[in-house]
Amino acid sequence: MRRGRGARHEGCMNQDSRWQQVKSFYSAAQDLPPDKREAWLADNCTDADIRREVRELLAADREATGWLPDSSELGASAPELPPDLEGQRFGRFEIVHRIDSGGMGAVWLARIRDDGREVALKVIQRGLVTDQAMARFLREREILARLDHPGICPMLDSGTTPDGRPFLVMPFLEGAGPITDYCEAHALDLKARVRLFRQVCVAVQHAHQNLVVHSDLKPGNVLVTRDGRVQLVDFGISRLLSPGHEELTRRFGEQRPATLDYASPEQLRGDSPSTLSDVYSLGALLYRLLAGRKAYHVGMGEDAANDVVPPEPARPASMPVDLFNICRKAMSGEPQCRYGSAAALGEDLACWLGNRPVAARAPSLAYQAGKFIRRNFWPAVTAATALSGIVALTVVLAVNNARINAQAERIALERDRAEATAEFWAHLFEQTDPVASEAAAPSVEQLLDRAQAELTDSSSRLPAVTRARLLGVLSTSYWNLAQQQRAREAAQAAVDAISEAPGEPAAAAAAWKQLANIAMALGDAEAARTAANAALSAMQSAPGIPAEQRASILDAHALVLEMEGQLEEAAAVMERVIEIQQTLPLEEVIVDHATAWGNLAFMYFNLARRSEAPEPWFERAAGGVERSLTLLERHFGPDHPRVGFMRNASGALNLERGRPQAALADFRAAARIAEKTLPPGHEMLAHLYFNQGTLQRQLGDHAGAEAAFARAFEASSGFDDEHPHRVRSLIGVLRARLARGERDAARAALDRLAELSGRLVENHSARLWQRVFERRLAAEPIDHALAAAAREAGDQELVEYLESLPGPGDE
Repeated sequence: MRRGRGARHEGCMNQDSRWQQVKSFYSAAQDLPPDKREAWLADNCTDADIRREVRELLAADREATGWLPDSSELGASAPELPPDLEGQRFGRFEIVHRIDSGGMGAVWLARIRDDGREVALKVIQRGLVTDQAMARFLREREILARLDHPGICPMLDSGTTPDGRPFLVMPFLEGAGPITDYCEAHALDLKARVRLFRQVCVAVQHAHQNLVVHSDLKPGNVLVTRDGRVQLVDFGISRLLSPGHEELTRRFGEQRPATLDYASPEQLRGDSPSTLSDVYSLGALLYRLLAGRKAYHVGMGEDAANDVVPPEPARPASMPVDLFNICRKAMSGEPQCRYGSAAALGEDLACWLGNRPVAARAPSLAYQAGKFIRRNFWPAVTAATALSGIVALTVVLAVNNARINAQAERIALERDRAEATAEFWAHLFEQTDPVASEAAAPSVEQLLDRAQAELTDSSSRLPAVTRARLLGVLSTSYWNLAQQQRAREAAQAAVDAISEAPGEPAAAAAAWKQLANIAMALGDAEAARTAANAALSAMQSAPGIPAEQRASILDAHALVLEMEGQLEEAAAVMERVIEIQQTLPLEEVIVDHATAWGNLAFMYFNLARRSEAPEPWFERAAGGVERSLTLLERHFGPDHPRVGFMRNASGALNLERGRPQAALADFRAAARIAEKTLPPGHEMLAHLYFNQGTLQRQLGDHAGAEAAFARAFEASSGFDDEHPHRVRSLIGVLRARLARGERDAARAALDRLAELSGRLVENHSARLWQRVFERRLAAEPIDHALAAAAREAGDQELVEYLESLPGPGDE
């Protein structure tokens, strides 16, 4: 408990009592407006050193910034801030100025020297990171690097400073601020706040599906950009670093949250956080957004660890009862009484937005009737004038009641499955904890292998549906780690597991759809067709399957049809996918919607290439590309890699339609985006530069073509020598230099080509190009045998090049 604000404190006899005084003053000062704190401290605290420490803690207040954990919560005096880093360079990052400071370190604005992009660089205080904490930091960094969601601020890079302090690099979200500040600055009404909060639920659900628990959800970690996009920051970092502090570990355990006011009771007890802990924090955050104040305040004294059942929040007069009940359910002191997932919380908020009954309260007749009338006002007024209308209303309510009960059962089932999932991962991590076992930390692949072994063990006590879902997560993780066959094995194991639960068609459809996608990506058309058909069959046997999942299954079906060459049928199914997506809230499906339009555009593009009258198909393809671009730019902004990929597709379309200048503009735009967003050596960069070079050569701009091909060759430096981008880019450089009459430079490029092609078979097209260039530079004619070898190798570019040559000499 806190001391009263008027209490005066004197000096201390020992460090423990001194720190208790610092915490007491800090806690009391937090309740005051910022402009009143200094005067209050001067009046009430006579110890200058304590005043100084309290000021430092207040300056590091996390909620105001959302970047760094409060040193006040570490259980020891605040460490000194990192030294001034302005103007220093860490690899390719140059520090510009400090953005924010906290007890754990500071966040700096940095600039990438290669392209001038601005990023946020978080430097962590070295003294707070032990060897054990560093091991956990590295493992967490691996996990964070795999989170890819528009609502989660990504980690772009990481490393250590010259003096050994770890740092993280994230996008610089200029103008972004805590969600509470955004709501107040824009005077959002309740519905607008709920819609914005649902973005948070979607992002948190994505993290949970990828085995990441945030454990510190609060306003400062939920940022909103100027255009209203939610960005979650600091996934697990404060939790990761906590074990490095002895006092914190002694009193609260390794999993204590960085901020108590939004923490679940089990976190306050020191238990491991789970997805249901995040659900609790979401409820506390939702209450803060709707009520304008925190649900309660947890003190920083010893009582914080003991008072682990916070009081039930009071309902402000301005908060609708349904919304209050949603907050109360999410913040239940018993995890099993909360929503089973962040998605379930978001779904209940969607019910409130749509004037449908929410699952957060027992559905009484009067309550359901009120909801029905608000949702169907004029029909209800008419029906109330006749007995038949009353009977009809009774029937509707009975149906609604059954639906509500079914929904409650589904939510309870999801909760049980979530608990089983949490227990499984907790058990797995206990086995592989390098701190507990004193063994080396396992790699991500080893962790996944152990998980798959347990999930496929015939003695597993996990429900079949839970095993299937977890295996689906493993499959995705393997795929993201380029372990394609392991991904396929996990997907097949998910299908095998769900076969043990015949009453779960929705889960079966999801498992089969995952297997279909992987089989397609691996080029196994027969397996893809079998899996897609099974997913369709499961979907058709589950009429209540969510629209978003139906669209996803049909999307896989369309892509299999395309793979089989049934383009018109594939396009028709993809059109149906888009129709379904258009019935859903755009913000929930915008990325899938953009992807579907892009896939449909590609189908139209290929239909155009087959058609004797291609232009109508090209027009449709162009429309699909434009819609996809509009959605992607709206959601991600103009400089996202996905926007760049679609710009490249637009360039290919314009090139096919005989619009080279428009195509070149698209390719250049795509390359600019890729240069800003992709790491050096990314395959997409080489691809984009190569496209540019090819087009500039066709337009007669040989100097521009040479520069583009040279960039493509440089971007492919990490590829194997026989990689097509590597060889073709160098061939492009050679052709451009010969066309410009730069024979010495061409000979240097030819020597490099000889090195690359020396490891390839005799009639590989790269070897044939080498022989052609050797003859050109020696002013020797191209013999018929060489031309025949080019045709036999199937290298159409080489065949056309040879046909264009008038004879020996310059091109």
